[in-house]
Amino acid sequence: MQKVAESDVKETDFDKYYVAYPVTYLNREYAYDTQEYRAAKFVNELKEHFDPEYLATYFIMTEVFECYDSRGKNCMMATWGPQKEGGKYIWYPIFYDIDTQLGINNTGIPSFEYNVDATEEGNYSTNDSLLWNNFYSFFKNSYILDKYKQLRNSGTIDRSKEKWYDVKNPPLVSVDNIEKWYLFDPDTHNSIACRGVRPLIATNLDEYFKYITITNENAIDQGVGYLEGNAGTETIDTVGTFFYALQGDRSQSREQFLTNRIEYTDSWLGQMNYSRGGGNRIRGRISANNMDGSISSDRWVDDTEPYWQDEEFGTKTHEFDAEYWLKLTPVRSAYVTAGDDSENYQPEKYDGTEPVRYKLTALETGIKSSKNYNEQLLYIYGLKTMRDVGDMSKLYWTEFNIEGEAPKLIRLQLGYDGISSTDSDIENGKWYNKKINAINLKAAMPLLKEANFSNLTILSNNLTIDLTTSPKLENFRAVGSNIQTVYFAEGAALNTVYVPKSLVTLSLDNTNLLKNLITTNTAPIPTKGEDGNLIAQRGLYIDGLFGSTEELKLSYIKMKSVPLGY
Repeated sequence: MQKVAESDVKETDFDKYYVAYPVTYLNREYAYDTQEYRAAKFVNELKEHFDPEYLATYFIMTEVFECYDSRGKNCMMATWGPQKEGGKYIWYPIFYDIDTQLGINNTGIPSFEYNVDATEEGNYSTNDSLLWNNFYSFFKNSYILDKYKQLRNSGTIDRSKEKWYDVKNPPLVSVDNIEKWYLFDPDTHNSIACRGVRPLIATNLDEYFKYITITNENAIDQGVGYLEGNAGTETIDTVGTFFYALQGDRSQSREQFLTNRIEYTDSWLGQMNYSRGGGNRIRGRISANNMDGSISSDRWVDDTEPYWQDEEFGTKTHEFDAEYWLKLTPVRSAYVTAGDDSENYQPEKYDGTEPVRYKLTALETGIKSSKNYNEQLLYIYGLKTMRDVGDMSKLYWTEFNIEGEAPKLIRLQLGYDGISSTDSDIENGKWYNKKINAINLKAAMPLLKEANFSNLTILSNNLTIDLTTSPKLENFRAVGSNIQTVYFAEGAALNTVYVPKSLVTLSLDNTNLLKNLITTNTAPIPTKGEDGNLIAQRGLYIDGLFGSTEELKLSYIKMKSVPLGY
């Protein structure tokens, strides 16, 4: 019999995927080297080789600070041996050469913006690392999220069984706190080496020897030239090539970058203002499917009529049917998120172009088909960076509150004054919501341009809308509502004001863009623009003033520098 050399033996498919002996993880046995087996092996054996808390800390720091090279060529692994006798060595990633951070590459040039999804988009060097990609895939919502909460001081975690200790000074608690680390604040570092002028001297000497001394024509003779190329030839820099890198402490630039980066990371991981306890939010209750039409124009539709007439083009069978989505537009690239009384929904990224059609998946069935679907709690998070929350009238709010800060918001549309082509049998095609218990606008909205409260009936005693913090307001419409008082900012940019018969007092001060008095018996019907938003005729319209005045409640009008008719 001819002997076969070992080099001639080929691996069969069976041999390729066969594990030498079956392995069991969490009551499941794996007999083959499959993707599922490798995933289970990583998850269940990670602690035998690494400290998960330390990995999570390193991951968060490299992600937040955009340390481009620190998960690959500039990642060093250190070990102090096994944690128990006979155990395997436990490895810890440590920082080395972190010149690539805060969006800056290793030549000192900004290369990445604050809104990089570094892991998901593969922006890091060595972005095919099995360690970091697997760690992110399997532990994002556990180790990574918990560690971010701890370093950000944004929520409670319970890792007591794994001996996670409290962090006395959470480094990511604020941008100001982070900056203290960069500026060698001695109390933050708790180090005597950071006291006095020593940090400044060290920084200046570093820049002096890196960028300045190498331009001296005697640098080589003095031993302060620099090594160029693979051969390491000592030379001098005759033209100040690296002078651009003399950027001082870059404190203001760093603070601006980190302010945006931290906010972005919060939105991505659903923390701080993007979570239930966040201070900048819309909080309220919504309803749907009014049975008899006494409450809202969202009539109950039984199973004989489909919700969608053409879902691809977003055309509903009944235009005034309640909706289970939001159209959210942040002022810059960020994630948007919402939640109800039982959960926060998954964040979705705004790419900087089209509004995010954020689907309230957990509420879809109830809104589309449940009879008298009332009092569903809804939160919309991240209001501090929100530019537009879209037309919210079809949510049929029964309670609406804006809390915290809304410094970028340009539109607030709770009402609707257009005419429906599909629901002409409902009060002549008019939208209405007759059961909104309260509207509380607690946040200043300095950039607000449009506010629509048309055809809303507020059930509380507070029938006042205060928009004195909105000097840029151009368009206010509330015909068909029962609002009694509205306050505008002095000198507001108003060019369109439609007020209801219920209004008791009207005061306009230095609204010199309001030039047209509309004298028709009924309010002009707005038209729809190409984007679906309503466009109203400019001017001042007082409902009932030029028709039947029987229901007109207006008893006081004050106008100063309002050029009506000019």
